[in-house]
Amino acid sequence: MGILQQRGIKLVKKTVNGYTFKTAKTDDWDMVHIKAFTDTKILEEIIQNLDLAIAGHYDQINDTGLTNKYDDIAFIEPNGIEYWDQDAQNKYPFTCSLEDFRALCIEWLNFLKGR
Repeated sequence: MGILQQRGIKLVKKTVNGYTFKTAKTDDWDMVHIKAFTDTKILEEIIQNLDLAIAGHYDQINDTGLTNKYDDIAFIEPNGIEYWDQDAQNKYPFTCSLEDFRALCIEWLNFLKGR
């Protein structure tokens, strides 16, 4: 079972007023954050940074921030993804593993690219 199925995430195309867009039907916090990234180049950079962190090269990441278009704030940390409030003052009590976040980013990137 893949990560999308494990987390109950469905990637869908919707058409509203003649405009078709891609989204994810989910309540999964990690995917809700990721689906707000719609620029494939930014997603590719995020995946590269996750690869560095997973390989133990966290210090080679230039920008650990993962602020999406809704100004939701998250950071790549050596042990996972941390979520913060909009003022970056209070960390939320949950994290996501680097591997799971990477897998979700790859699924979303491939969906956006039409794969």
